[in-house]
Amino acid sequence: MVLGLLLSSVLVVVYLESQRNYLVEDQMARMQENGRFALNLLKRELTLAGFYAGQLSMPFIAPPPGAPACGSAQGWALDPEPALDLINDFSAPALETLAGNTLDCLSSLLNDIEPGSDLVAVK
Repeated sequence: MVLGLLLSSVLVVVYLESQRNYLVEDQMARMQENGRFALNLLKRELTLAGFYAGQLSMPFIAPPPGAPACGSAQGWALDPEPALDLINDFSAPALETLAGNTLDCLSSLLNDIEPGSDLVAVK
């Protein structure tokens, strides 16, 4: 009877451990799938950044008058130029892009950004 109880307890421990292992593997697979989806979406957006249906630039299209301002960048969010903006190695107290725009409208994110991070804005 003791031997049967010992075998039963070993089987329960093995079952519980395999169940935990399955859940961890399932979570890892979901995380990888979500990462793959995000990278594919980002790849598509980066590929189309600055594509103006065959035109080399869009100087004749100004942002709408109601376009929101973002700090020193009046109408930055809807302005087609530059289509791709970058913050390289963030470490300053303000978000300043390589194009020279200070994005004060995103100041609430400053505490959430790790120093040395790169940020990409795709429009």
